[in-house]
Amino acid sequence: MLQLLIQRITVSRPEYAQGANMGVITQMVDLYKNMAASVQPVSDSVKFYYAQRGIEIKNTIYVAGNVPLQIGDLITDDVNTYVLKGWRNQAGRNVLTAFDVDYYTP
Repeated sequence: MLQLLIQRITVSRPEYAQGANMGVITQMVDLYKNMAASVQPVSDSVKFYYAQRGIEIKNTIYVAGNVPLQIGDLITDDVNTYVLKGWRNQAGRNVLTAFDVDYYTP
C-alpha cells in the first residue's frame, strides 16, 4: 500500500499570538513536511455524507498510519492548498487515514 502514496504533502496549523498593539497575530506552523500521501477525488458516498451535515469537500488525502490532525489544519501539495474538514480511520486498524478536504481560500 505504501507504494501508492507517491505524492508529498506539508501539513501546517495556524498559531495565534498577541501582537505588540494588542492585536492578534496568526502564523502558520509546519507540523509535518514531505509526508507521503495520495490525493484523490472524493467518492460520491463520502461527499453525500458530508453534504447531509452542510460541509463541502472536494478531495480525500490518504496517508499511512494514524496522523493526529485537527479540523482547520492546512495541507499543501505541489499544486493546491486544502483545509481539513474531517477524517476517517480506514478499516479501524490505524494503518491508513483518509483526510477529507476542501480547497483553501484565504
